[in-house]
Order: sequence, then structure tokens, then C-alpha cells
Amino acid sequence: MSNPQDFIIRTEDVRVEDVLDLFVPIQRDRELIDKLKSASPIVIEGSRGTGKSLLLRVCEQEQLGEIKDSRVLPIYVSFSRSSLINTGDPQQFQHWMLALLCSRILRAVSLLHRILFRSSATFEISSLSSASLSTGRISRLSRTLLRQ
Repeated sequence: MSNPQDFIIRTEDVRVEDVLDLFVPIQRDRELIDKLKSASPIVIEGSRGTGKSLLLRVCEQEQLGEIKDSRVLPIYVSFSRSSLINTGDPQQFQHWMLALLCSRILRAVSLLHRILFRSSATFEISSLSSASLSTGRISRLSRTLLRQ
């Protein structure tokens, strides 16, 4: 109790399915989430720990709950670990970023399939590596997913 930092929970540490249970909105939060759900681009800025990631996670979870009506597939991608990339390859960050984006999109499509078809089947994406994602296998996999 002597250290106020003991009570801080970072959004990255919260399980996705628990985000809505922990969220206690104020009017401004609700307004921001509604703006995030709109088709207009929005920039969120703020200091560390002000709730930017939490608002994005809440928006993602709410949109997943509304997916049958809205037909919008939300995808939250965090680049917080990008600062750990230390290499001499100038394109390494780009490869890492594209692999991360592709991975999150494939997971979201798999989740969408389970939501829409109430199926417990998942697409086999665990065997894909960042190397295979950046070498063209992703386009073949995408075409396969779209046909299903």
C-alpha cells in the first residue's frame, strides 16, 4: 500500500475477454468510443497510462458484440514491442510489422468465422511464421479463407 504503482493495471496485462468487465466509462470515454466506431479517421494522443489502449480495446470488444449488425471486423494491433527490434536490417521493422498485422487479421477472421457460424473450428494459422507471411504464402491463405 505504500507504493501507488502497486495498484496500476496496464491494458496489455488484461485478458481481452475481461476488458469490458473492468471498464467504467465516463461520458467523455463514451464519446471517444463512439467516434472510434465511426468511419471517420481519428487520432488518439495522450501520455502513458491515460487510457488510450483501454479505449481501443473496449471499442474492439463492443464492435465484436455488434458484428452481425454492423458488419465491421475490429482489429486491435499493438506495436508496443517494436522498440525491442534491434537489427542491422533496415527493413526488419517493416517485415515484423507486416507479419504482426497479417497474424492479427487472420486471428480476427478465424474469430469472425466462429461468431458467425457458431463453429468451434479454427483456421490453422499457428504454423505460419513471419518469414512465410512475407514471402507470399499469406496471399494464398487469404484466397483460401475468402472461399470458405
